[in-house]
Amino acid sequence: MEEVWIADRSKLRELLVTQPELKTRDLVARTGRSERWVRKWRQRLAQTSPSDWQALQRRSSRPHRLRPAVDERVVEAILALRDELPARLHRVAGAPTILYYIHQDKTLHGLGVRLPTSRSTVWKILDRAKRIARRAARQHEPLPLVGPMTSWELDFTDVPSVPATPGGKQQHVVEALNVVDCGTSLLVESFAGDDYTAETTLLAVRDLLVAHGLPPQLRFDRDPRLVGSAASDLFPSALVRFLLCLDIDVDICPPHQPQDKPYVERFNRTLKAECLRPAHPKTLADTQAAIQGFQDLYNHERPHQGRACANQPPRVAFPTLPALPPPPPTVDPDRWLAHFHHRPFTRRVSPAGSIKLGKHAYYLSRQWRGRLVTVYLDAPQHVFHIQLAGQLVKTLSIKGLVGHELSFEDFTERLALEARSAWKAWQRRQVRYVT
Repeated sequence: MEEVWIADRSKLRELLVTQPELKTRDLVARTGRSERWVRKWRQRLAQTSPSDWQALQRRSSRPHRLRPAVDERVVEAILALRDELPARLHRVAGAPTILYYIHQDKTLHGLGVRLPTSRSTVWKILDRAKRIARRAARQHEPLPLVGPMTSWELDFTDVPSVPATPGGKQQHVVEALNVVDCGTSLLVESFAGDDYTAETTLLAVRDLLVAHGLPPQLRFDRDPRLVGSAASDLFPSALVRFLLCLDIDVDICPPHQPQDKPYVERFNRTLKAECLRPAHPKTLADTQAAIQGFQDLYNHERPHQGRACANQPPRVAFPTLPALPPPPPTVDPDRWLAHFHHRPFTRRVSPAGSIKLGKHAYYLSRQWRGRLVTVYLDAPQHVFHIQLAGQLVKTLSIKGLVGHELSFEDFTERLALEARSAWKAWQRRQVRYVT
């Protein structure tokens, strides 16, 4: 388990370095850890260098010295002061005030009991006795507005009116891949399709970028067509590497956190309520026609009540939009490595003594089978550093690198083939799981 904890601590440190504006509750959602854990490690990591591996190791939890428990007579006196002092002071007595009065109590001094000197000790006694009023749940805070065409959100939504065909797909028969701009609530594009796989999704994103340019950021959830298998520990899928090599920042939402991509989630609801239910399309062609007509209505005629649009259609509120750069003619297919430098990945060694990263297997040793190892990616050296129980045990060259630039077309075709292979492997695993 220590390897899993090290990976979580490293992920927290990366978030603190790359997104220092994140609040504690955001870090809790992204790491999946408790608020107490986030606060403790946030304070501890702030005192170390981002390249210090040893800072990720746990420290002994044994206290330096054990304090004796507070005598029950002292506890009773503290609670009595909490109840009696408001009548004398005309205010609620806090821990500092109670500390002062408790040390003036001659009866307790005569008993020879140890009196607390810390405010936290008094606070814990009051809290345990339910004398501390808890604050109400924090109210929702709106997200900060971003600039037009600086961040897009991408998500799939079903078209439930299209019936299943005998012998064909029984679920998700037709889906719409929606892309919404966070800064303007503009519907950038909506692709209706009846065969969305990892490969076809990548090609749809390729068409999106060719038609509209490269945004600084793209945000989506952990749909396997976008990020690959959930067991991959977010090792970059073909789509993620495709975007990173084009210098598009990828923001992958934590599991079960739809509020992290609110713009596209809200559009999905609008699309179903105002387009798909009234039109009730029965085929893919009907769906494409309905969505195409609704896109023009949504962007140019329908007033949008979001803060950015102020009850105007998005293209009325933003008649001119900043131009985005087109895809470059050539791309470095290994550029994604820099985005994952020193990123840890946790893997369990197979019975054959190997681990799998992406589509490639790496042999370690049979003697470590069943053990958890932490894999660190070293981008400048193009290697993986393998750690076992916090110790470096092996260094392996990264497989599958190209080493030279490719044309945009060849680069897209290469990653589309990788996406196809990864999707077939994911489907095989699902069949084995079901059976």
